[in-house]
Amino acid sequence: MPIFDRNQGEIARAGFAITQAREQEKLTTGQVMTDVRDAFESLRSNDQIVGLYRSGYLNQAQESRNISEFAYKHGAASLLDFLDAERSNRAIQLSYRQALASYLLALEQLREAVGTRSLP
Repeated sequence: MPIFDRNQGEIARAGFAITQAREQEKLTTGQVMTDVRDAFESLRSNDQIVGLYRSGYLNQAQESRNISEFAYKHGAASLLDFLDAERSNRAIQLSYRQALASYLLALEQLREAVGTRSLP
């Protein structure tokens, strides 16, 4: 055992620094994987919601509004009924656009988490 070897403390400190760096790497890798998984699930969920609107909600709201307008013009419905159908149609349109905005935001978050600008 060398008495005057002053490098033992530095060697031990370097060993602790290496261990700390490895643990930090594991933590960061786990965080990145969690961010990517969360962003992907959010994108998938928002894609399903936008799909629901496109598959029928928008058309149904527009058809309901058109029927109400036809009935109003031919005296079979009141102005309030027509305005209510118009309001409902616009509310569905707004909700669709909000869902679309959420989808695009989730896509950007996934791009950020993955670290690329060109996702399919």
